[in-house]
This record gives sequence, C-alpha cells and structure tokens, in this order.
Amino acid sequence: MKCVNCHVKRTKRVSGSGYYKRLLASKKDSFCPAEKQIGLDLLRTLPNNKYYDKQNADGIDQLRRVLLAFSLHNKEIGYCQ
Repeated sequence: MKCVNCHVKRTKRVSGSGYYKRLLASKKDSFCPAEKQIGLDLLRTLPNNKYYDKQNADGIDQLRRVLLAFSLHNKEIGYCQ
C-alpha cells in the first residue's frame, strides 16, 4: 500500500478529496465506451474466486466501479482486460 500511496500522491493532491466519487458521478452525465466491455468481462476475469464468480457476488460491483473510474481517469489507456 505504501508503494501505491507514493505513486498516486501527486494525483491525489491535484485532484482533491472525493475525486473517485466525482469520476463515477461524471459517468452518469455522459456515455462511457468502456462500460459495456467491463460488464462483459467481469464474470470472466476471476471465475474461480467466490467474490467475483456470480453477477451478485460481493466483489463484482466494487470491481466494476474501480475499472470504470480508472477508464475515466486515464482516457489514454481507458479500459483493457
């Protein structure tokens, strides 16, 4: 976790508090091409993990939001499995 914090420190400082939530909220107002592909890939990503093996599994919604937020944050990369 320390490595992650070191890597994202500048982004967190520049973007301010609540950046993740703002990214997700901004999607509600616009089309995100990655969203459909993320939905298709979620169950295929970790099929043997109980947190990701069913559409209503605990981790699926969390993973969807993280992948969507990343695709919105880094438009150059977007989403790739």
